[in-house]
This record gives sequence, C-alpha cells and structure tokens, in this order.
Amino acid sequence: MVFYETFKWLALFGKISGHFPVQNVLKNDPSLLRYKMFSGATFYALSIYLVCCYFQFLHYGCQFTIETRFHQLLETMVYGIILRSFFSFSFCLYYHAKHVPKVIMLLDSFDKHRNGIVIQKTSSMFNRVIFDIIIPMALTLSLSGLYFLESSQLVRKIYKTKESQEDHISSAFFGICGIWHTLPPMYFIYFSIKISIGFNQINQTLVQKQYCSNYFNNDKQIEPFDKDMGENISKLRLLHNLLSEATFCLSRCYGSFMAVNTLFLIVAVVVHISTYVCATKDTNVLMLVCVDSFNFFVITVVASVIKKKAVKVARLFQGIPTSALSEKSREEIQLWLLQLTVHPIQVNAGGYFILDKSQSFEVSKVHLFVGLLKVKTIIMYKMSYFLHFSNVTKNKIKRHLPIFVGLLHINN
Repeated sequence: MVFYETFKWLALFGKISGHFPVQNVLKNDPSLLRYKMFSGATFYALSIYLVCCYFQFLHYGCQFTIETRFHQLLETMVYGIILRSFFSFSFCLYYHAKHVPKVIMLLDSFDKHRNGIVIQKTSSMFNRVIFDIIIPMALTLSLSGLYFLESSQLVRKIYKTKESQEDHISSAFFGICGIWHTLPPMYFIYFSIKISIGFNQINQTLVQKQYCSNYFNNDKQIEPFDKDMGENISKLRLLHNLLSEATFCLSRCYGSFMAVNTLFLIVAVVVHISTYVCATKDTNVLMLVCVDSFNFFVITVVASVIKKKAVKVARLFQGIPTSALSEKSREEIQLWLLQLTVHPIQVNAGGYFILDKSQSFEVSKVHLFVGLLKVKTIIMYKMSYFLHFSNVTKNKIKRHLPIFVGLLHINN
C-alpha cells in the first residue's frame, strides 16, 4: 500500500466535515486531486459553515448574560473561539485545499520510488490499516469530539436561558464551529510524521549498507567501499530531495496558519487559565487548555524530529575518509552536503520562526513579532484585573457623581 491508499480515508473524512473541499478524493491517483473555488465541494463546505453561523448567531446565539468577572472572561474566550474558527475555515477553504495536494503527491511518489532502494521493515496490510488509518482517525475524532463537547457546554454558562432547547441547539453549532481549528493541525502532524519516517528510513539504509563512518574500527575505515556506492548514494539523495521538497511544501501550506494559530494559542491559553482561576477550577476550561496545549506540543515535537532526521545525513558522512571513496561517490556526497547547506531543511511558520523545540529565530522581523506576542500575553494576563478595576471604577463614579454635581451648583 502506498501513501495515498491509506490517506484517502482521512481525506474523505475531511471532505465530509467540510475541512478538505477537494474533488476526486476516492480515486487512488493523487494527481487527480483538483481544487476549484467554484465547485460542489467548496459549496458544500461553505454551506456547512454558514448553517452553523445561522443557528449560532442569527437564530439562537449571542444572547449572553454578563454578571460576574468570570462571565466577562468567558465571553472573551467565546469570541476568541469564534474568531479562530473563522480564520481556520478561511484557511481550509481557500488555501489549504489548494496547496496540500502537492504534499500528498510528493509523499505518494516517495512511497512508490523507495522500493528496492530504501531498506524498510515489512509490514502487513493489517498493521498499515491500524497505524495509518484507524489510529490517526481515532485520535482526530477524539480530540475533535472532546473540543466539541467542552466548548458547547462552556458557552451555555453565559446564555440567558441555560436549559432551553434553543440554547442547546445553538451551543451544539458553536461546538461544531470550534472544531474547525483542531483538524488542520492534525493533518499537519500526520504529514510531518510520514516525512520524518521517510528521512529515518534513508538514514537507516545508509547505516545498514555501511555508507557511514565507523569510529570503533580504524582498520575497516580505510577500506574502499563497494563499486555500487555511488549509484546507491545518488538514488538515496534523490529520495532525500523529494522529502525535502515535501517539507518545503508543508511549510508553505501550513506556515502562515501555524504563525497565526500560535498567536491565537498564546492568547487563548492565557484567557483560558484566567477563566479557570476565576471559575474556581472549571473543568470545561481546563479541557480546552489541554487540547490546545497538546496540539502545540505535538506540532513542535514532530517539526523538530523532521529537522533532526533530515540533517543526520551530514553526521553519518562526517567521518568517512575521502581515500575510501570513488570519484562518483565523492561527488554525490559533496553534492548532497552542499544541498543541505544551501537549502537547510526546516519547518518554519510563514517565515516568522522555525517550528522546533529551540525556537530559533532567523528572520529580522521576527523580533518585532515576538515582542508583540509578549505584549499581547501581558495584556491578556492582566485582563481579569482590568475588568475588575473597570467595574469598581464605574461604581465609584456613579456613587460620587451626585456629590460632584451638587458642589458645582453651590459654587455657581
């Protein structure tokens, strides 16, 4: 089974839910995937979102009761989820569906061309179905369902009539809108894991064929390699370049979304924690924080793994003596290392910062972006105190205003 034979079921789930409006999903050839702005798939996805907005805003929703500081923070959190869902919907409809087919075609091409070149463990059909279809689908459904339940229960706490049928319907559609920003990161994680597995297979092939240095046997290190090393290195380099292009397309497709989503996530976590503290440990808020934090943590880890596995080739070639290499092998290794130097493999968030555990900043405008994030974090962290202070100030003004007006009349 090649890549798309397993991924098409996840693509079908995304098309049914409106997150992947692409045509020809069920066909086994990924080159037949087509995105059209005016098509039945995009109209279907747009209809789902508009129906959710209708039942949420126009018919039942936005009838909030603001009585305490907790309700004020909860209202801010609800509007933040609505804004994130609208951004994610726009991304899925007009950008994600347009660029992700190229990532799919590259990964499918890697699966087709690696046979006979890359040494890989043989896996049965049952294992492929379990690890490539059932587990990703179960994880996606679990996180989406959890976010749907917790957000729908949370929004009912600020409705005027918390037990009416209309509010239950409105909160259900609010939960559906909330899962729009949980599914795109799951696709990113799935693609990233596949790319990192491909890089790891190339590294393992180099080690098993002994196309690497051996620091524990100096006598063997100076022996010449086999005659087919140059040809094998050339094939492995082409596969490595294919995965490098897939990584670049992955960054191009999800980079801007990850940058904006990181900003939303920082603000959301701060507001959620403030709401959690004000609500005396509300479990609904805590679960939403856990889902957002889990997505961010896994995204950072898998992006770091891609970078680590991709550049491991340079470390494997580092101790090989040039006297043991043929001319073709030496040229292939030099070209491979030169490509890694000129085009470093990394997953970046729209050019703002690199998605890895070190959070290395390489773009000059990033420092301004990070400063804005810090300022925004401080503002949201102090929001609860500001809201409390504003309420106290309003009460003091109302209480002292008659006295101030009376003094003006006495002076006149």
